[in-house]
Amino acid sequence: MSEQKDFLTELDDLRKSTWEGFKFDRDAALKDHERSSADKSGLSLKLLSVIGGIMAGISFSGFLGIAGLYNSGPAMLFSGLMFIAVAVMLNKKYDLLVMDTFTISLFIIGYLQVAIGLNDFNLRFTYVVFLFMAIAVITLMVNRNYMLSFLSFLILFGGFPAILLVEKHEDWIHLYNLLMVYLLLWVNLNEAAILSVGRRYAAYFLPLRIAIVIGLVVGLLSLLFIGLLNMQKQYVWLTSVATIGGIAYLVDRLRHVLGITDLRGRIMILAASLLILSPIVMAPAITGALLIILVAFLVSHNTAFVIGIIAFLYFIGQYYYDMKMTLLNKSFLMMATGAGFLVFHIVTRKKLLAHEKE
Repeated sequence: MSEQKDFLTELDDLRKSTWEGFKFDRDAALKDHERSSADKSGLSLKLLSVIGGIMAGISFSGFLGIAGLYNSGPAMLFSGLMFIAVAVMLNKKYDLLVMDTFTISLFIIGYLQVAIGLNDFNLRFTYVVFLFMAIAVITLMVNRNYMLSFLSFLILFGGFPAILLVEKHEDWIHLYNLLMVYLLLWVNLNEAAILSVGRRYAAYFLPLRIAIVIGLVVGLLSLLFIGLLNMQKQYVWLTSVATIGGIAYLVDRLRHVLGITDLRGRIMILAASLLILSPIVMAPAITGALLIILVAFLVSHNTAFVIGIIAFLYFIGQYYYDMKMTLLNKSFLMMATGAGFLVFHIVTRKKLLAHEKE
C-alpha cells in the first residue's frame, strides 16, 4: 500500500512540475504500475510454480508415453504446438497468477514435446533451433505476458550460441558477447526512450533486460571452457574489448558525479580504470560480470545486481584456480588487486561525499 501511495505522489509531482496542459490517465497508470509490481514480486512464486508444473508435466508425458503417443513424431510435434498455442491464448485472455503459472508450465512442456517430435524427422539441430526461435518470436508478437516474454527472449538469446557451438564456429561467441554487451548498455541506459515508444513495446522492457543479463552470463561462461569447446585462446581479448570498453564508457558517463569536468581529470580516471582492469584482460568473464554490476547499480536493477555479484565471485574464484602460478604469487597478486580496489574506493568515496555536500 505504501508503494502505491508513493507512486501516486510521484505522479502528482510529475503533473505539477510539467506544463499546465499536461494530462495523463491516472487509473491506467496505476493499473500498469500494479501489473509491473506483480510481475516483479511474483517472479519467485512463478518460478516455484513452474517447477511444480514441470513435475506434473513429466507425469502427464509419462501418460502420453503409455498411450503410445511417443511412437509418432508428427503426433508429438502437433501436441507440442497445441500446448504452446493454448498456453499463449490462455495467458492472453486471463490475467491471473494461477492461470499464469499454469500456462508457463504448458509452454515449457510444449517446447519439450516439439523437440521430441522433431527428433523423428532427422532435422539438423540448427534447423530445430531456428524453429524454436521462430516460435519465440511469434509468442512475443501475440502475447505481452512477463514470464512468457522472458522465456521467449531466453530462447532467442540462447539460440545463437547453441547454433555457433553445433556448427563449429565457437570463436564467433565473441561477436555474440559484443552484441550482448551493446544490448545491455543500450537497453538499460535508454529506459525512458524505450518506455515512451508505446505500451505494447514497454511491456517487453522488464523481461528483455533481465534476459539480456542472463544471455551475457551464458556467453561469458562459455569462455571458461575454451579447451572443451575448441576455442582459440588468443582471441579471448576480443570479448575483453567489449566488456572493458563498456566499463570505460560507464566510468566516463559518471565522471560528473565524481566532480570531474576537465579533460585532464577525465583522461586520468579512464587511465586508472584501464590500469586496474589490465591484469585481467585475458579474463573477460570477470570484466563482464563487473560491467553487469555497474549497470545494475546505475539503474537500480536489483535482480541483475545479484546475478552480477554471484557471477563475479564465481568468475574470480575460477580465474584464481586456473592461474598457472605458485600459491605465493597468487596471494601477492590478490593482495595487489585488493589494494588497488581499496585506493579506488577511497578516492571515489571522497568525491561522492563532496558531491553530496554540494
